[in-house]
Amino acid sequence: MFRCRGLAVAGLALLLSAVVAQRTVQEAVWNVPSGKAKDLSQTFQLGQLVPLSWNAYNGTVCDLWLTTWDPNDPRYEYRINENVDLRRNGNMNWRVPTLGHTIEMAKQTAKFVLRFKPPSPSGVFKSNEPELSSPGFLLIMGDLSTATSASSSTSTSSSSTLSTEAGAVATPAKTPSSTPTPTPTPTPEPPAAGISGAAIGGIAAGAIAGLAAASVLVWLFIFRARKKRAAAAAASAENATYAGAPSKEGELEGGSSAYGSPPQQHKPYEAPGDYARHEAPGDSYAGGGGYVGGHQYQSWELDGSERR
Repeated sequence: MFRCRGLAVAGLALLLSAVVAQRTVQEAVWNVPSGKAKDLSQTFQLGQLVPLSWNAYNGTVCDLWLTTWDPNDPRYEYRINENVDLRRNGNMNWRVPTLGHTIEMAKQTAKFVLRFKPPSPSGVFKSNEPELSSPGFLLIMGDLSTATSASSSTSTSSSSTLSTEAGAVATPAKTPSSTPTPTPTPTPEPPAAGISGAAIGGIAAGAIAGLAAASVLVWLFIFRARKKRAAAAAASAENATYAGAPSKEGELEGGSSAYGSPPQQHKPYEAPGDYARHEAPGDSYAGGGGYVGGHQYQSWELDGSERR
């Protein structure tokens, strides 16, 4: 009993290691579909152009197949490319096939996978051979209007018609193994040159903003000029105040009002007393003296001698 349990544990460990190894190989090899994504987390449409990409791995030559992912689903194998050299990195633009049997299989299951397998000259898929598989992904029904001509043009038998009415699709008599040729998409004509409404609105808004900015600058210039003139006038008034208190009735030079005290009028004033001339008896002038205002005075010569 213990031996059976040991074998079961060993088998489980080997299975887990194989899963881990497979995930590591997928991450190392596959870029598109991404090897780092989980199974069934990526979705593509029938008729979609997918840029497949992979890295060099073991230096062998392989065929690339599209198959169903779940072993319980009906088997489906479609060879995409032959003799792919894995000694170097590679890529290809792959259009998901829209052939009748592919569409019918997509209606039954949406789970698919890409597999690198050893070359098969007979074109038969061998499930027991080693492989390098991508993570599982989903294929869903897309717009098949452009895929109808691509599918019918690659048929090697009589032409067949692909119809989507009531979900029924006609299957061609023989399925080609080559990749369907994509239908070229007409190049849209460039739009006529002109200015859109948004561009006109932007130009108008820019013009309004420019006018507003210019108005603000003019206002600031005028405001600063007025402020300087007011400051100069205040400084002049202050200097005039310190120079003296001017009179309201007078005028300064240049016609400006001046402030000053009113002019004083000088009237003659007589001192009290008698200014009548008194003369002493005799010839006072001869003696060089006399009386003035009641006071006697003497006359003298320039040399200091008394006048005679």
